[in-house]
Amino acid sequence: MLTRRTILSAPARLAPVVTTAKPPPCSTEGAKADRPAAPSPAKAAPGGRASRRKAAAERPASPASEGSDGGPPSEPPSEGGADEGAWPSVSRQTLEQTPGRVHQFLRGVGTSASIRAQLTARGYSKKVHAQGWRLLQATSGFFDDGATDGEADDTAVRAAIAEIDAWDEPGFRIINASLRARHPAQHAFLTQGLRASTGAESVTGVAALLDRLDALERAPEREATRKADHAALATLADRGIDARERKRLRALVERAQDFAERFDNPSERAKVEKRMREALLELRLWYEEWSEMARVTFKRRDELIRLGLASRRPRRGASSPGEGEGEPDVEPEGAAV
Repeated sequence: MLTRRTILSAPARLAPVVTTAKPPPCSTEGAKADRPAAPSPAKAAPGGRASRRKAAAERPASPASEGSDGGPPSEPPSEGGADEGAWPSVSRQTLEQTPGRVHQFLRGVGTSASIRAQLTARGYSKKVHAQGWRLLQATSGFFDDGATDGEADDTAVRAAIAEIDAWDEPGFRIINASLRARHPAQHAFLTQGLRASTGAESVTGVAALLDRLDALERAPEREATRKADHAALATLADRGIDARERKRLRALVERAQDFAERFDNPSERAKVEKRMREALLELRLWYEEWSEMARVTFKRRDELIRLGLASRRPRRGASSPGEGEGEPDVEPEGAAV
């Protein structure tokens, strides 16, 4: 017979006994050795403002800042020109925009007696104005300081190119009129692929024409047509393109081609490009000084616009850029951009 006491105690007797294995004892010394040591409070964080200032002082200096409008900073030339500390710290893009701004500034001063008179009171003299033009020309590779061998401003070379350029158009017309009907084969040989050109291209065309005229005179491969070739040369000599004229043209061509070969030389080209970069930096200094003098001197917006220091912005609702011009947009003072 089951009693109440037996029923209440039955589940306890029927439940399985679960034993938990105890972990083996371990050495406290080994556990401490495996655990990384905690950093001391003094080493975990810098010790206040004094430590931070010391760490900042020991850091290497940061590189030079970029240009004022985000581009790479301009680098002053290593020799010559103004003091390196005075070179403008502007980007290459800003430097490249400077010649256009200077041109408008110089035109504004040169074409307005009122502006010129007011700037004269600030020290803007004829010498300063001429300096601006000289630096502006130098940025284009024209150095007005006396021509020397190997430089792009060789006066004799420019004269030779100009003379060849002036000759080639009437010269080709004379050849066409004289040989087309009388000596068609020689006319085709002389003029095939050639025509009157301008500038340096005229030098190339005249040089090729002279080579072909020499071929008519004595080229071994034209021995079979030598008599007809000489007859064509005689016709041209009667028209003024004789041996003497050809010799004169050949000297002009050689002078012009010698210049081209010297300028194509990497060393000579590097010298010219270096001088152009130096002139651009000097021009920027010139513009920053005198544009600031102009901003101090002139308050009328039309005068600032004339100097390129202000621009008009279109009114709201204008359908085209030239429609409804509004108030001039004046550049902020001190920003010689």
